Amino acid sequence: MIIGITLVFASLLLAMNIVISQYIQSNNESIVDGEANSFANNGLIYARQSLAVNNQKIDAEGFQAVASDTVEKLAGATGNATAAYTLNGTLLAASRSDLFDGMKREDLDHAIAGSTAYTLDTVKGVTSASLSCPVVLDGSTIGIVRALIDCNSLYVYGNNIMRAVSIIAAAMFLVALIISFFFIQSISSPIVKLAAISSTVANNIENNKLSVSSIHSLLNTRRRDEVGRLSRNFSHMIQKIDQQMGVISADREELRRLADYRKEFYDTVTHELKSPLTSIGGYAEVLEENGFTDKPFFQKGIGHIQQESARMYNMVVALLEMSKLSSSVNYPKETTDFSALVEDACDGMQFKAEKYGAYIERQINPGIRVFGSPEKLKEVLINLLDNAIKYKTPDGDINVIVRERGSMVQSFVINSSDPIPEAELPRIFDPFHQVGGAGKGEAGSRGLGLAICKQIVEQHAGRISMRNLPGGNVAVEVLLPIYTGL
Repeated sequence: MIIGITLVFASLLLAMNIVISQYIQSNNESIVDGEANSFANNGLIYARQSLAVNNQKIDAEGFQAVASDTVEKLAGATGNATAAYTLNGTLLAASRSDLFDGMKREDLDHAIAGSTAYTLDTVKGVTSASLSCPVVLDGSTIGIVRALIDCNSLYVYGNNIMRAVSIIAAAMFLVALIISFFFIQSISSPIVKLAAISSTVANNIENNKLSVSSIHSLLNTRRRDEVGRLSRNFSHMIQKIDQQMGVISADREELRRLADYRKEFYDTVTHELKSPLTSIGGYAEVLEENGFTDKPFFQKGIGHIQQESARMYNMVVALLEMSKLSSSVNYPKETTDFSALVEDACDGMQFKAEKYGAYIERQINPGIRVFGSPEKLKEVLINLLDNAIKYKTPDGDINVIVRERGSMVQSFVINSSDPIPEAELPRIFDPFHQVGGAGKGEAGSRGLGLAICKQIVEQHAGRISMRNLPGGNVAVEVLLPIYTGL
């Protein structure tokens, strides 16, 4: 762009110089033409006067007789060196013969041919015009007068004007070029930066990563023109792309996590169902062979088959419950006094707590209402209380806290317990997950209770979490929206 503007300005400067030069040349020629006409008229006037004063005929001989007088008068009147010639170009008289000796004869030859002419000549930096005019009186050409006109000041003045105009034009061109350079740079700089950032963004997107640190300068630009608006729109677009890439990345990780979870879930379900089926099948084969003859063994086998069948039945029922909760099937909900529901659940589980030598202490703010299923919410509370009773330390008690926190009801079930490993906490609500691995939990437990609790709470737009507390306590927190009646 700068090269193009430079070429345009240079072309304009050259064209302007050519036009001005031609104008000055034409003006100089007009001035010299005027001098030539004036000299020709004066030559006729003074030639006629000299002939009349000296009583000479108007012919070539008469002109030769008054040549000196005519030259003297013309030189005095015009201030130019003057000479007189015959019709064949022979010098008759001159005010300064040294100037006319050896001069070029182009203008003189034109005068001999009958026309006024002049030639320009520059010698040692001095420009002069050699002017020759035929003397025509009463229709007869009787001689030629010639003058040397000093044009040096005229051409020096023209050259000075041309030089001044060229300097001014060049200065204007230089200033315009500098201004254009900064103007073009102010426009092109953000565009170049946009091009570089867009290339970086394209490469980052191909590599599934994007850094928005490079667009802060574009976002904070103070320009209010189209380039500034383009920069801000581009930076906002990059931020949106970065946000979407973050969402896509999170979704991809979530899909990967769900895929791993599904595989683990099916592997666990398969393992949990396979174990009782294998046991039942083994006892059935043994009983078929000799169980009827060995009554004690028969009773033992039948009891084991019944026990494993009941365990499978409970597992299938729990899985069906989880499947129903995770589906779009909605169970009936109503306005529920959650505080009273917690009190009722604590009363119902107190007998089991006493069996384990514990007491359920309560700090329940009354009258807190939620919108949900009383049966499902009570199932959550009983499950949490049951776990707190079974897994508490000896001589430990259970604390139940219910209070308002903003627009949510915050519930805690706290029991004294060995700390749960931090690595186990994120998976504590996964189906079939037991702290410490298989065989470490309660006999008959398959790790589905907390998973069902989580699904019920989430069905009520709530959240459930578990964490270790200082002093050797474990707390399960349940957050549910408070019903305001709106």
